Amino acid sequence: MLSLGIRLQKLPLPGLPGRAKVDKVTFAEQGAARRRSKEEPTAFVPWESRDATDDEEDEEDEDGSDVECSDEDEEDAADWQPPPETIEEASELAEAVLERLVAQNIPRVTHQGIKFGKEIGEGAFGTVKLASVAIGSATRKQVAVKTVVATGKTFHERLQQFETEAEVGWTASHAGNQDGKISRVCATLGIAVDITEGTKRQGIRVNMHILMERVDGRDMHEEIQDDRNWSYLRRDGEDTGSRLRTNFVVHRDNDTLAYHLPRSVKVHYAMEMARMLAELQRANILHCDLKPANILLEKTFNDKPSRSKPTMRIKGGKKARPTPTVASGLGHRLKVIDFGEGNPPEKAIGFVAGTPAYQAPEVAEDGECSFKSDMYSAGVSMIEVWTGQVWFGAETRGEGQEGTEMEIENALKKIAKAEPHVASILRRTIAADPAKRPSARKLLNQLRALRFRPVVQDASGTTLARRTNANARRVPGAGRV
Repeated sequence: MLSLGIRLQKLPLPGLPGRAKVDKVTFAEQGAARRRSKEEPTAFVPWESRDATDDEEDEEDEDGSDVECSDEDEEDAADWQPPPETIEEASELAEAVLERLVAQNIPRVTHQGIKFGKEIGEGAFGTVKLASVAIGSATRKQVAVKTVVATGKTFHERLQQFETEAEVGWTASHAGNQDGKISRVCATLGIAVDITEGTKRQGIRVNMHILMERVDGRDMHEEIQDDRNWSYLRRDGEDTGSRLRTNFVVHRDNDTLAYHLPRSVKVHYAMEMARMLAELQRANILHCDLKPANILLEKTFNDKPSRSKPTMRIKGGKKARPTPTVASGLGHRLKVIDFGEGNPPEKAIGFVAGTPAYQAPEVAEDGECSFKSDMYSAGVSMIEVWTGQVWFGAETRGEGQEGTEMEIENALKKIAKAEPHVASILRRTIAADPAKRPSARKLLNQLRALRFRPVVQDASGTTLARRTNANARRVPGAGRV
């Protein structure tokens, strides 16, 4: 878990409303005034300094008639609805939501048929557990269940959150993959609900469940931080003797670490993200919170590397390239999860969403979510995969969005030193002007060409990229993925 530091600043205390300014009063004078009045004085202001005008202003403040409210506060107050007081009322509201979702062909299952297992995750709007369930006439299968709890003052808000996430997740995982190809979206499989009477403070609890495809793998953030992808050059200030050559070095306290995720794996992951974006665009769904923590790695090949040489496939009477395995770094397919902030483009107007470190400038400033803003978030994630840097340093130091953008720019300079062509591609994905960012299909074609641009180093250790000709040897692990 990453802890975010908060910089505290000493702010001047605001003046007390409805009270006239007075000269500085000593504590002895305050004590004398208290004894004379036999009443509790206000902080640092004796009662004698108050006049009739101040009393009238205080009465107006207590009535609330003289309190200024913003337009947003008034709209929120008008939209707020009290939570249900009975189970029957809560059940009626939940059933209305389920009926709308079932009308979109989303399967509904009874919560009694779900056998919950261990908890595997927790987010801002609910927890995720493993479970087994039979959906429709199918046999029981392993799934992941995200539970959103609606209770108390946020009852209606959570109910709306559940409906939106279930609808968007179902659309993204089905409408974008109608041609039957392999999906890069974690599929939504069904919905369920159960209602209980909580404590007196909680009130009625409605547990709403979204049944999702179980993905056997960790997320991209955990992959980047894996110890196998890092080596110590200096540890506790002492040289470890490692002579690993890399342009991606991170300094942490007294340690210096080198990031060496294989280049073929980086290209593969970037291509998978481009395919993911293309699928979301076909489904007409904006994710609005793309980042490595919301991208899972699904194992597609045998995870146990063989000690023997890989077998050659026979194709047209000739020996073809071996099938890639996890040992070559290409054994994972990426799947995007968590559509809690997702929406169709027409519903994402004025919608500020996402994680600040991965947020496009137009989203942070004007709330303009679009496919181009998702491209920006994916581009920042690709830079993180390429360099191993995580964009929380600037936030921890209190430097905000400007500090994060500086970190990303410094990471791009490292990539440019190693592979200028790659830096040029990634820089376009995070262009300040959304119109200059590439489409998902164009980005995929550019990344696909990287498989045939091997990287070599000259005698000085400088990394060079050269284009291969038709007779040149292909890069290991750069076959079809």
